[in-house]
Amino acid sequence: MQDCEQLLARALVGFAAELRIIDVVHLIADIHLERHGHLEDMINSAAELFFKSGTLKFSKAGHVEINWGSAAAVTVCMQFCHEQVVAHFDLLIESDGAGVQLKLLDTNTAGGENVCRTTQLAEALADAQLFLPFEVISRYQRNVLQGELL
Repeated sequence: MQDCEQLLARALVGFAAELRIIDVVHLIADIHLERHGHLEDMINSAAELFFKSGTLKFSKAGHVEINWGSAAAVTVCMQFCHEQVVAHFDLLIESDGAGVQLKLLDTNTAGGENVCRTTQLAEALADAQLFLPFEVISRYQRNVLQGELL
């Protein structure tokens, strides 16, 4: 599961950076006031820059951690859905970066095929992205050739 979490985190770097451009006060207010429609619009706008339409979805939940003397941490519950792969995860957005916590990974393989879930997720992420940096493609191909993702 940790390999899958790392794959997902790497694929979401640009998307998370785009969300970090949004003023944290707006994110906090939208979560606190349960303005899911507005938050969903902002998330969709960021997602459409990096992923095919409908691939990343806001799960209509999130929470904020605010303490005196420290920066706010915003968690947005998300879903990645492409082909036979559905991943439910939390995206943590902080002042100095972002993180991913994978909650559930469902790989509906037809006919009970014995296919590695990590490989399925990697392929779904690669296909769902609008573009892939060359280094990501090269690393994935190298890992597959070496049998690391199989």
